[in-house]
Amino acid sequence: MNPTWIKYRKRILITFLVTSIPTIIRMSGLVGFTVGNDLLWMLVSFLTFLTLWEIFDRIHKFLDKKAPFSANITKRLILQFLGNWLVLVILRWTGIYFLEDFITVKLNQLNYLMIIMIDIIISGALTLAIAASFFFKRWKESLIRNERLEKEKSQIQIHNLMNRMNPHFLFNSLSALDGLIKTQPELASDFLQHLSKVYRYSLQNENKEFVSLEREYEVFKHFVALLEIRYEKTLSIQIELDAASMEKGIVPLSLELLTENALKHNEISEAHPLRIHIFTKGNFLCVENSIRRKKSMETSNKKGLEQLRNLYAYLSTEKFSISDSDDLFTVQIPLL
Repeated sequence: MNPTWIKYRKRILITFLVTSIPTIIRMSGLVGFTVGNDLLWMLVSFLTFLTLWEIFDRIHKFLDKKAPFSANITKRLILQFLGNWLVLVILRWTGIYFLEDFITVKLNQLNYLMIIMIDIIISGALTLAIAASFFFKRWKESLIRNERLEKEKSQIQIHNLMNRMNPHFLFNSLSALDGLIKTQPELASDFLQHLSKVYRYSLQNENKEFVSLEREYEVFKHFVALLEIRYEKTLSIQIELDAASMEKGIVPLSLELLTENALKHNEISEAHPLRIHIFTKGNFLCVENSIRRKKSMETSNKKGLEQLRNLYAYLSTEKFSISDSDDLFTVQIPLL
């Protein structure tokens, strides 16, 4: 259907409803009703209302091109008001001149003053309505634009997180694999299988904001298997996930990144094994690890955790929290 016809059909319908209300009230018996006069005035009102609507719409579109709100709000408001008021004045006094014989009440100075005030009020109301419509539209566009920018930002952060993990993890894994190939070829084959599944998952989900916890856990088991081969008895990872939480969402590689973070900042030895506990608590997933901080390590800028926090702030209204005590470091992330 023609969009122009749809616009005018709605306009005609609204105009008819507005202008027919006084006639309907009179027909109901609340006020005296005379068919000829009332239907004539209804027709005149209908045509006048429709004409005004079209004129005001054209003024609005003309000013949008010549004096847009974005260029100068004050100038546009003044021009909009003057244009609306001028149209009302011309039509009002033209109508009074040609319909003078039909007006039963003789107009005096007070009547003229009231007519002028009514035109000013109508012009002001229309101007404010148009301005409100513009600001509402701009606010809506701003929300959509901000949402799009936040989404693009989240995608960039996901790539940054994956890139932050991949080189570091790949280097350590290849170093471990090199040693296994020489000493334990069969174990090296298993190690390579686990490694390929983790990287396949990373590549398959690099453009996704979140995956199910169940899917993340399936791949994380391969990640844990890699760590157990590398660290043997010096690392203990305990996982307790509620079955009801498995369908909820999580940012890809969240578990791997948080586990890598614990490994990066703590000493690991047979005398002091690193213990990591991963569990669900309500609508949250918790990753906590024992603390035995390295005495010397490269300076950490903590961008990994900060980017992860920003991602969850965009994806969820629930709080991403970090707790750091003397013997326990805990990260609590909201499930999506």
